[in-house]
Amino acid sequence: MYTVAAAALPTVVAALLTWASWRSVRAGTSTVVYLAGIAGWLVLLQGLSDVSVLWNSQVPSTGPDWLTRLAVTVSVGLGLGVVLGAGRLLLRGRARTPVTA
Repeated sequence: MYTVAAAALPTVVAALLTWASWRSVRAGTSTVVYLAGIAGWLVLLQGLSDVSVLWNSQVPSTGPDWLTRLAVTVSVGLGLGVVLGAGRLLLRGRARTPVTA
């Protein structure tokens, strides 16, 4: 029971952060980039924990092997893309901020 809850925790946190990010966009606040970066990081970590299914011939899952490999590939790609995009937006926003003495 606890193992299933621990395995599902990153997914639940990513879903909650995605919801909070959506609410932030609707409210017009500037926290959306941070929330998206954190959600992307969680999705990336979830995919990286299972990345060994991409090169192992035996996949420890009850479903089809191709579906497991697809899920890991999508989560790693999507997570990395969101993290890099959020980082780029944060750096671009920081570069535009005028420096006052």
